[in-house]
Order: sequence, then structure tokens, then C-alpha cells
Amino acid sequence: MRSTLSKLFLVPAIAAAAALIPTSARAETIQIPFNFSAHGHSFPAGAYDVEQNQDHNMVTLHALNSNKTFTGTLAPGDPQPNDSRVVLYFSDSADNHVLDSIQYHNKISHVTSMHHHRGESTTSLGQ
Repeated sequence: MRSTLSKLFLVPAIAAAAALIPTSARAETIQIPFNFSAHGHSFPAGAYDVEQNQDHNMVTLHALNSNKTFTGTLAPGDPQPNDSRVVLYFSDSADNHVLDSIQYHNKISHVTSMHHHRGESTTSLGQ
């Protein structure tokens, strides 16, 4: 009887402790069909996971086929408050693609100053 009673108290305690363990945010996968740069670092074309941290103030872009990672600070931006998209914005000039910003739902991380020069266009990828 004593062991059954202690098990009855142990199960809720384990469940309560498990509820306190932080869960990681769900990553969104985006396919980038071209090489690009961010903060002077080169990134290969391919699949990338885009993930927001638990505090909702940082976003990480992680290449699935290499160890390349970029992390930026998220802040309120142009997206609508109920926007649930993940979008990467690039400046394009000839064969050079530069990551300008990452929109993660209703926040945005500015990677560059986003001052476009004559002859540049923009590309956005995401959902």
C-alpha cells in the first residue's frame, strides 16, 4: 500500500516538473535556391531552418546541409500583428544576393541597412 501511495504522488510531481521544462520553438524550413551573404559571410543555396528563440527576441537561420548559422535580433516591424509568415528578404545585384531581413511572424530582424542601390532588385522567400 505504501509503494502505491508514493507512486500516486510521484506521477503528478514528474508531470509538473516536465511542464516547467522549456520547449524549443518550432523551426520553419525554407528552400533558398541561390548562394547569398549576410554580414559579410557566405551561405550556400539549400534548405534552411528558421527558428525564433523562446524569448521571441532572436531568430536563427541554420543551413541543413552545412554548419552555417546566422542569428539576428527580432523587433517590431512592418508585419501585421496577426502575421504568421516566415519570410527572408534579399537585395539582388547581378549574381550577388544579400540577406536584408528576416520576418518571423509579426517581428522582423534587419540584417543590413536595406539601402538599395540603382540596379538592385529584391527577392523574398517564404510562406
